[in-house]
This record gives sequence, C-alpha cells and structure tokens, in this order.
Amino acid sequence: MIHRRELGLAALATLGMTGAARAQGLPRGPVTMVVPWAAGGSADALSRLLASQLSASMGQSFVVENRAGASGLVGHAAVARARPDGSTLLFAACATFVMVPHLLPVPYDGVRAFAPIGTVMSNPLLFCASPRLGVRDIQGLVAKAKAEPGTMSYGSAGAGSSTHLAIELLLSMSGAPITDVSYRGNAPAVQAVLGGEVAFTSVDALVAMPFVRSGDLVPLAVSTRWRSPAMPEIPTVAESGYPEYECATDFALLAPAGTPAPTIALLHDAVKAALAKPEMQEKLTQQSVVPALGEPQDFPAYVERESAKWGDLIRTRGIMMQQ
Repeated sequence: MIHRRELGLAALATLGMTGAARAQGLPRGPVTMVVPWAAGGSADALSRLLASQLSASMGQSFVVENRAGASGLVGHAAVARARPDGSTLLFAACATFVMVPHLLPVPYDGVRAFAPIGTVMSNPLLFCASPRLGVRDIQGLVAKAKAEPGTMSYGSAGAGSSTHLAIELLLSMSGAPITDVSYRGNAPAVQAVLGGEVAFTSVDALVAMPFVRSGDLVPLAVSTRWRSPAMPEIPTVAESGYPEYECATDFALLAPAGTPAPTIALLHDAVKAALAKPEMQEKLTQQSVVPALGEPQDFPAYVERESAKWGDLIRTRGIMMQQ
C-alpha cells in the first residue's frame, strides 16, 4: 500500500500562517468533508480528528458528513458531482478506488472524477486468533491449517471487504486451506472469533487492541510492512515468512475534479502542517495509525499499482462482493 515515509517534524514542518491566510482561496462558510461510511468506524473517527485540526489551523470550519452506502460509492459519487471550489472534500478509504471497481459497477471514473489532495494516513490490519486455537503467530496458523485440512475457518467483514481480501492474499501466498465465513461488518467477525465460531480474523488494529490487551484475542501479525506504533512487539506478515505481503487501510483526501490547483496546494499544505503537530501524531499513534502524506500527483500511480494487485487477487481467487 502506501510506502511509509519517515514523517518527522522536520520533514513535515511548514511556515506558520495565520488562519485567514490559510483559508484564502477557499469559499466562505464551512467546508464539508464527506465520509462515505457510517458514523462510528475508524474512517469516521480519523476524519473527525483531521477536520478538527484543519478547523483550528485554517480558521474555517471543516464539518464531517457521513454519506454511507454501496461500499462507499454513494459518498464518492456525491463528491464527484459537487462544486469544484474546495467547499466539498472526500475523506476516502483507498479500497474504494483499488478494490471495489473489480467487484461492483462504479458510476464514475475513479481517477478523473477527483482532484487528489493526497494520501494522508495508513491503518494496519491485525491478524488475531482465538486463544483456543493454540497458535501464536502466522507460521503456526498456516502449519495448523495444512496439518488439519478442511477444519479451519476465518471470519471476515463480508465477501469483498478489505479484511476479507487481506486474508485471501495471505492464503494465496501460503496455500493454507482455510474457509471464509462472512459477517456483516468487523464487529460481528470479531465476536465470532471470541465466541469460537471461527478460528481467526483480520480487523483494524484499533478495533482489536482492547481484546488483545484483555487476553481474549491472540495477535498473530500486522498486515503492513511496518510494525504498529501502538503494538511494536507484534511482527508483520512480511516478517513471518511472506516478504511480499503488504496490506493496509489507506486513507486519502480528495476534491472534485476541476478544483483549482492553488486550492489543492493550499489544502495539501494545511494537511501537511496538521500531520506534523505533536498532538496529532500522538492521537494517531494511540489508534495505531501512521501519517502517510502523499503528493497529489502521485495518487494516480498509487491507484494504478494497487488496483492491478487487488484485481489480480480478486480474479484468481474468484471473489465476489457481498451486498
């Protein structure tokens, strides 16, 4: 996914500007940040954290609006149709650009319909198992599945979800014979592991951490190339025998296509400054999230690269979206 940059304060620091100067180039009134998912999830929490920082630094209100539906497509389509003046932005999970188009018809061109401000954050998934399974790492999980073929199942947040594809990527690399049991969301999948219905799952680290700390879930590995800042003792899948493995929930900030370049630059610099703030970095670390700021011009190549990767997996594994 996003190649992690060393985002120290020196690398991210920008010259201080007054709120009025920062907001120059944006229309008057609040800026709406559309989140194409329901309130209460990780995307919602992270968008509100960023909106709060931008409101404080730019002297202009950034308001989060949840527009859920159709695996994120409802919110995306709404922003694609919005006035291209910087008053409406999209806080997007990049999976909607690189996974969903291989599973559902998309009513817009995912690259041409938007003006990217840049990727902004990366959130690892955590592979975690029931203590009853008796494994402590990915190597043990794969070995047990191969030794007892046809007996192990995993829980996912629904066929075609990013958590489902994260596990399928591991299975494609390992050859482990493990069956998917799809649930309607991350919370039911975690509860299925806790209740012994399935052996393990992958889920946003933020969701899994309380159960790991209580001992109710055993952490096996994180999905990103880098270890989680909140749980640095847990190895990555790449460190666990699959060096080519990488998967993350990446987030990007975008505007409608046609938004003036100076407005995009203004917003990019504001996000850069927000991610550099120590209090912002501390809050992200607490949620196991890493700031991962990308340049606007790099986003199309990111989408092309990740789309090819996940499209190949979806076709070879015969995956279909659960709606």
